Amino acid sequence: MPKTRFALRNFAGIEALEALVAKRDAHPNPNWAPENDEILRRADQLSLALFGLTHLDAWKAGLTEIEAPEWEWSHDLLDILAEADWSDPEDLRLELGEWDDFGWDMRNAKGDALRCRRLFANPIICATLGVDGRLPDEAEANEADAERQAKALIESGWSAPARKQRSPPNDARPLRRPNDQKSGGGR
Repeated sequence: MPKTRFALRNFAGIEALEALVAKRDAHPNPNWAPENDEILRRADQLSLALFGLTHLDAWKAGLTEIEAPEWEWSHDLLDILAEADWSDPEDLRLELGEWDDFGWDMRNAKGDALRCRRLFANPIICATLGVDGRLPDEAEANEADAERQAKALIESGWSAPARKQRSPPNDARPLRRPNDQKSGGGR
């Protein structure tokens, strides 16, 4: 499998979805948070835009019955996704390592795991293995990443160093026409 080729955080809409998931997770009972329906709706929209299929579409594509040389690897990832304790740092480290090996960086800009990563697991696996859907355009991801970085710089208050104003050279004098003469004291 390829080394990391895509970073999920770089695609348009992921940052906003991640913020919504964080809001839900801060709810006293996340399972009953009002954001849940919106999270699923947005995840399906983003998944369709990025991969051409939703989580349910990928499941219907027979994800568990695919025969492919890479499938042994994806079973490892699916086992980790199904059995991992989301709060166990070791399980998280294993999961992120498996994603890296599969060609996907599932971390935010700080290096922490994206909270929304599991919403895209099945579509990413199907698209990466070529079973169904499509991989997103790498150029689009790089452009979105550059825009996100520029926006972050602006929001952080960073500004380009001020340009020095150029002062005129020391010998700069007003121009005179050759036949301009000072009055008084002619020759």
